Amino acid sequence: MIPPHELKNKTFSMGFRGYTPAEVDEHIEFLIEKYTELYKSNLELEKQLSSANERLEQLSDEEEAIRKTLVKAQKVGEGFIQQAQDKADGVIAQIRERSEAIIAETESKIAAEKETIANLRKSADEFREKIFDLYVNQLKFIKETQNGELQDLLSEIPEGTELKKELLDIDTDTVLEPETTTENENI
Repeated sequence: MIPPHELKNKTFSMGFRGYTPAEVDEHIEFLIEKYTELYKSNLELEKQLSSANERLEQLSDEEEAIRKTLVKAQKVGEGFIQQAQDKADGVIAQIRERSEAIIAETESKIAAEKETIANLRKSADEFREKIFDLYVNQLKFIKETQNGELQDLLSEIPEGTELKKELLDIDTDTVLEPETTTENENI
C-alpha cells in the first residue's frame, strides 16, 4: 500500500486544456485525507491481525501441548488399568492356588481320617470277636468243670462280692445254647 505522503508529493504536468488546478488540488486533498484514514485503519487492522496470529499461534501451541498431555495421560491411565488388571489376575491366581492346596490338604486329611476310622472299626470288630471267643471259652470251661470243682472255685471267692453273686446266678445250660451264641456274635 502506498503511504499517504507519497500521494501528497505527487505532481501533475499541466496541459493546454487541462483540469482546473484548484479543483484537482481540492479533490486530491480529499482523497489524501480519506486514504490516510484508510491507511491508518489498515495499519491498525494489520497490528490486530498480527496480534491475533500471534495469539492463535500461542493457542495452537497450547492446544498441541494439551493434546499431547491428554494422549500421554490416556496412555498412563491405560497403563495403570493394565497394571491393576495384571495385579488382580495375579492375586486371583494366588488365591486359586492356595484354595486348591487347602482343598487337596483337607481331602488328604479326610482320607486319612476315614482310613483311621476304618482301622478303628476293624480293631473294634476284632476285639469284640476276641472278647466273645473268650466269653464262650470261659462258659465252656465252667460247663466242663464238674459241680464240685465249681463249688471249690466259688468257695475261694469271698462272700458278698459281685463276682460270686453273678457266678451263682449263671445257668450254664442256658448260656451255651446256640441262640444265645448267635446273638452274641452279632454284638
